[in-house]
Amino acid sequence: MFDFPFKALPAPLLAGLLFYAAICALWLQPLVERRMAEKTFIPQCEARSIAVQAERRQEVDSEARRKKSILDQFARSPLAQLPFMKETLDIAEAEIAKSVPKIPRLRAVDHSSRCACAVTTAFDAIRFPMLLHVMSARVYAPAQLGTMPAAIDGLVNANECRSDKR
Repeated sequence: MFDFPFKALPAPLLAGLLFYAAICALWLQPLVERRMAEKTFIPQCEARSIAVQAERRQEVDSEARRKKSILDQFARSPLAQLPFMKETLDIAEAEIAKSVPKIPRLRAVDHSSRCACAVTTAFDAIRFPMLLHVMSARVYAPAQLGTMPAAIDGLVNANECRSDKR
């Protein structure tokens, strides 16, 4: 049963195919994955992470502004003249300041290490389809390659690659 390839194909051709498979698996596949990660997937991941963080910061800031405007309206009303209202307003303002989560500034967060970890993990999950992709001289494109951005986002959002997790 296993002797068919040896009878159908000459030995030098089989040796060449095995050599090509070994070169693809050991050298070309990591090279293609690294280039795809550097050129496509890591920049996309970083851009999406920055956009999500900016959107979250905008939501938090708008919520804080809304609460502050309600307090300001109350402070301008006649009810603010009641005894102990000034202290109550000060306490409420301090509570609003404490309730706002501290989100680091966009430049203070290094997204590249989390994205690189997520891309590496995603490529590890599709090792064999990527080998076929490389061996076919990138003619065959596995379906998993099209869903890589979503898989990477899932890994980043699931905190699979947090630096404090290690």
